[in-house]
Amino acid sequence: MGLCIDREAASLEEAVISAIKDVKSASTDVEVASVAPENLVTESEIAKRLNKSRQTVSLWIKGARRKAFPHPVMRLSEKSPLWNWSEPVIMKNG
Repeated sequence: MGLCIDREAASLEEAVISAIKDVKSASTDVEVASVAPENLVTESEIAKRLNKSRQTVSLWIKGARRKAFPHPVMRLSEKSPLWNWSEPVIMKNG
């Protein structure tokens, strides 16, 4: 069984903690097994979803092929930036 929760908060961490607390306080037998935000994507996932090579997307990000690519919304580590999926899509279609 999957449960989708959508909420706004000052940060991703606050949103996740708030959602987990709400699930735990509900009068059900549901437990949080994992958290996976679908709207956050890696460079490779952007390439896959736009049917482009990873190298092309990398050039967009570096500004070599486009003037402005959206900034990452967060980083899992120094080499693992994540983008909000809607931003590259708007850029491509805009």
